[in-house]
Amino acid sequence: MNSAPTPDLDVVIAWIESRLTDDQYPESDARRLFHGRGHSFPGFSWLTVDRYADYILIAAFGEPDEVRSAVLERLVGWLHDRLPSLQGIVLQSRQGRRTGARVVHGEVPDIISAQEAGLTFELQPMRNQNVGLFLDMRPVRDWLRSNAQGKRVLNLFAYTCAFSVHAVAGGASTVVNNDMARPVLDWGVRNHRLNGQGLDGIRMLPHNLLKSWGKMARLAPFDIIVSDPPTNQGGSFNAEKHYPVLFKKLSAMLAPAGQLVACLNSPFAGPEFLRDNAARYASTLSHRFDFPVHPDFPDATPERSLKVQVYSR
Repeated sequence: MNSAPTPDLDVVIAWIESRLTDDQYPESDARRLFHGRGHSFPGFSWLTVDRYADYILIAAFGEPDEVRSAVLERLVGWLHDRLPSLQGIVLQSRQGRRTGARVVHGEVPDIISAQEAGLTFELQPMRNQNVGLFLDMRPVRDWLRSNAQGKRVLNLFAYTCAFSVHAVAGGASTVVNNDMARPVLDWGVRNHRLNGQGLDGIRMLPHNLLKSWGKMARLAPFDIIVSDPPTNQGGSFNAEKHYPVLFKKLSAMLAPAGQLVACLNSPFAGPEFLRDNAARYASTLSHRFDFPVHPDFPDATPERSLKVQVYSR
């Protein structure tokens, strides 16, 4: 029997309550309510809690035990009492490559929608991992929307095209979305349509970027390029191996005064990884600024958290 003491769930509840009651994000109902993965909350590095409209997604990382089960049972009960409009809660189990999702309260359809800054996104809460919107990239999407007016945007590793939706909302003249998975680009088309955005000026390219440089180069130059690759995706992309290639190729595709947004979500490479590769392989670019760590994603070691840096010609 596991005799370890139950961690202080009141700390988690107090943090979630502070997120529920602030007004930091108007016209939004998608938000991370608790982020334990950054090791800022002792005993809770295995837990995250996200809200999408009237649904909650709890992710539990690692092997379950009696202590965690007790924490989750109390947390689900508290969320149910605290949020009367709640329709359902999904528990996502993440044990290495073994993942699964099940409904632990109410009812949860396969497809829901949630808002971010007045924009609507289709989400799939019963997917084993990514539901369709990376919440930690919210500040970057806000920045893109504020800087997109009249710009030609290239959105690489586009996934469900949340960057594209924000760029169009910000007045981008054209957006090219690239992802090797056609189903997620189709999802991106639905996201544009949910927001009443026509597809004129928007292109969806289902290609392996590393084998399609010629296609991309013919569409250049771009005023803004967003590069948000996976850290390691099978044989298609490895950040350590391929980011030097990205910097070299993408710097040549930027228009004069163009900006490159370089993202890296790896705990094994710090901010210097991007800066060093940019200096070596994209010497025509200048580092402008780093996005700070998102306040909803506190991290005891910020260098291990999401890195987002902006470079310009």
